[in-house]
Amino acid sequence: MTEKRKFQAFVEFDNAIGLILGNFNSLERLIDSIIVQYFEPKKRIEFFEKTLLNSSIINTGSKVKLLMNFDDFDKKIGEKLRNLINIRNGFAHSNPYPLINLEVIKQRIDSLSVENKIDIMNSNGIIKSKSFEIEYDDFQLISSEVIVYLNQYKSNLDKKTESKD
Repeated sequence: MTEKRKFQAFVEFDNAIGLILGNFNSLERLIDSIIVQYFEPKKRIEFFEKTLLNSSIINTGSKVKLLMNFDDFDKKIGEKLRNLINIRNGFAHSNPYPLINLEVIKQRIDSLSVENKIDIMNSNGIIKSKSFEIEYDDFQLISSEVIVYLNQYKSNLDKKTESKD
């Protein structure tokens, strides 16, 4: 691989990682807004939003556990959120690396392929080497589905809150 191609590959990786982290941060803000709305803190709302829901105090996995115990929250969406957390953590804490596959026939290289890999740990603590591109695409697909659901769930909470007033 030429130096120019190496640089382009790193830029592509960095762009993909940045998009995953940025999208996940937006998703976490949406989760936070649902939690705030669900509990309806009248006093100290700023403390609730900025301090209690700070990811250093309540991590995203714990926020998902909260959501999964809310009224009518779809448990399948909770599982998808856990999967997104795993992918996000893999992109945030693991470096992509190339996996070179060689097929040798009669002591000659018959085919050569390179696949970009990333290590992703699942919720059971098992690390698996996965395709960087597939995980990126999965994140985009799953997160768009989850965001639609969360926005609808939030809208339903809005209607419930309005009917109380």
